[in-house]
Amino acid sequence: MNSNKGEISEENNMLKAGLWYTISSISIKAIGIITTPLYTRLLSTSDYGKVITMTSWYSIISVFVVMALYYSIGRAKIDFPGKLNEYVGSLQLFSGLVTLILTIFCIVFIKPVSALLGMNKAYTLILLLYLMAEPAIILNQNKYKYQYKYKSNIAISVYITLATLGMSFALIFILPDRGIGRALGIVLSAAFLSLGMWISALKNGYIHWNTKYIVYGLKISVPLILHTISLSIMAQSDRLVITKFFGDTQTAIYSLAYQYAVLIDLVLNAVGQAWLPWFHDTYGTGHTELIREKVKPLVVLGGVVTIGAVAIAPEAMMILGPKDYQVGVWVVAPVAFGTFIKYLFQNYEHVELHIKKTWYISAATLVGAGANVVLNYYFVPRYGFIAAAYTTMVCYIFLMLAHNFVVRAILKQHVYSDCFFYLSSIVCGILCVGAVLLYPYVLVRYMSITAIVIVFLASNKTAIKEMLKKKKVKDKWKE
Repeated sequence: MNSNKGEISEENNMLKAGLWYTISSISIKAIGIITTPLYTRLLSTSDYGKVITMTSWYSIISVFVVMALYYSIGRAKIDFPGKLNEYVGSLQLFSGLVTLILTIFCIVFIKPVSALLGMNKAYTLILLLYLMAEPAIILNQNKYKYQYKYKSNIAISVYITLATLGMSFALIFILPDRGIGRALGIVLSAAFLSLGMWISALKNGYIHWNTKYIVYGLKISVPLILHTISLSIMAQSDRLVITKFFGDTQTAIYSLAYQYAVLIDLVLNAVGQAWLPWFHDTYGTGHTELIREKVKPLVVLGGVVTIGAVAIAPEAMMILGPKDYQVGVWVVAPVAFGTFIKYLFQNYEHVELHIKKTWYISAATLVGAGANVVLNYYFVPRYGFIAAAYTTMVCYIFLMLAHNFVVRAILKQHVYSDCFFYLSSIVCGILCVGAVLLYPYVLVRYMSITAIVIVFLASNKTAIKEMLKKKKVKDKWKE
């Protein structure tokens, strides 16, 4: 009896951690979106575009300094029970040394490096500080996720959000260059947090060189460097290509619309990351049928979020930016749908990661990223920045097909209902097109999305009741 209660308690602990991880991630990221109108009005479109360019380069280069080592943490929890703190401490030391070497090299050759990145020296130095700070934060956040320490991740998210806001607004008004002020506001908040994490890890004795841990992490993660960098290229190359052909102003317009559409990615990624620890634990016990059923309502939820975001895009863009940015509304639908497709194919990646076949993940994503760059260079100069949204969407569809083929045909793993995934994609795509066609009809549009939400809640009322029952059971045990 006590054993059964212990298992249920552990399940409730996972549920609670996942739920709060999702809620906190969505809430914190939403604050970032809500404050965007302030930045678009305080900064010129040129300065806003320069900051976006810097963060775009960060997204690409940070993959190499962290070396995708965070992907190995979930599996390391299983292979090194009770040693996760020491494992992450070793990875933190290794990635810190890699970052230090890169930073010294870039400072020595600051002029050619700045020219290569298309930024001035000030932005390049701020970027290097950002790269020095982030590895510790990324690794520790992933560690807390697999330890179900949701309060620690919430605290980190709250700090980064509030500190970034406070420093950014203060520095925007203090410094003569407002773009530099915004960039420093982003980076300094991360730098202070990273310093605190290093001090804490050293104090607790987690920082040490363990070749066994580092080699283990590299074996799993190195193949995923290509995957992660390829995803970053797919997400950032469109903006870099737009900057090349049309300048910072067009990049700013595209980025604002893209940022709103990517709010969906933030929501879905929060759901997916909350699900991932449970997936690893459940897949490890061989209960694939449970995974197959539990993932379905999450897929439908992703579709509802995607359609809803597309439906309210015209009004959202009016709030997020002034009139000059409104043309970006046509970017939202293809980016949003592509994000939903990404949310689906990541489920196949989880299988490849769990059985340590990570080279397949990288191979597929590398081809997709290469295709994205080629398509951007061909279509963006001819059809403008909106074309970049469609090239990204097409490449995500390719990745969905590729990962499905690998898991089903090569690895012979039958975890998910492929028909359900594809049917969900088709329905979501059709409804997104319908939402765009209804842009001139505000009342009909909002009535339609309200009806979709009601249908979703009604069709999943059983699952919602089960979640509430689990919470009541846990509350009774506390009494």
